[in-house]
Amino acid sequence: MNNGKGDVTVNYKDNNLNLNIDSKIQLDSVSPEIAIDFNLKGADLKALGLTEKDITAKLKMKSNFKGNADKLDFESHFSEGVVVYNKDTYYLGAIHLSAGVRQKSTKLDISNCQVSQRC
Repeated sequence: MNNGKGDVTVNYKDNNLNLNIDSKIQLDSVSPEIAIDFNLKGADLKALGLTEKDITAKLKMKSNFKGNADKLDFESHFSEGVVVYNKDTYYLGAIHLSAGVRQKSTKLDISNCQVSQRC
């Protein structure tokens, strides 16, 4: 980070988790921004202690946050989400979230190809 701006990268891989995170951060007293590229290449949720059942997952996510306590905007797109449970594979489809938070209101939009049948 230099003068409140910078990139943060996390690359982690072991037998139970394979994860890459690339983020661009701009810390600003008026309107900070964060852009995140999250790539969960594989996770064994039981081995990680998150579930009691054998569940594995993978997922990609791109997110952007901009704002402060008075005005915050958030947008996130999930893709290539797959969950394997009991030898059955479940595809999550594309999911798009957007939200806006203001002092007196909150707005949240969620769309998913599996639900809306429009992709």
